[in-house]
Amino acid sequence: MAKKKASVKKTTKLLAFLFAIIVSGFFAKETVVKDYAEPVKGVIAGKVTKIADGDTLTIINSDNKLVKIRLYGIDAPETKQEFGSNSKQFLSSQINGKYITVDVIDIDKYKRSVGRVFIDDLDINREMVKNGYAWVYSQYMKLPEKSEWENLQTIAKADKKGLWQEDNPTAPWKWRKDPAYK
Repeated sequence: MAKKKASVKKTTKLLAFLFAIIVSGFFAKETVVKDYAEPVKGVIAGKVTKIADGDTLTIINSDNKLVKIRLYGIDAPETKQEFGSNSKQFLSSQINGKYITVDVIDIDKYKRSVGRVFIDDLDINREMVKNGYAWVYSQYMKLPEKSEWENLQTIAKADKKGLWQEDNPTAPWKWRKDPAYK
């Protein structure tokens, strides 16, 4: 009987020890993953972990740190805006859970890396405009492709793709400034 109690006690201790290891490993991983990397210019890569809206996402890089990315040269409808959820859904369908490369061009005032997102050779920023889920952010777009993207926007509008299904959609930069839209 004493041997059986000792065996049960050892098994209980072993299970408690294993449980403690699993739980501490879980929390340790969560702590590391929640650290954000300092935004830097240049080329970065990682797996997409979150889509905030049609022009903002988060990746986890090779250092196991999160990096917030704002898509350069475009402005997508806000989440609460008409077609905002459609824009987010389209971006998600293209890249969520996938490994991407980002050519970081700038760091914005919110400390996000602002860049062009690529999955293989596909330019996701360009695809958002081409499919009617974002405007070309002309006042900030400084790349040579600006006129090509504006042409793609004109075609998407003529074809009534995405947000251009509406006759006169409100640009997000106007929507954000007008209290009537909020």
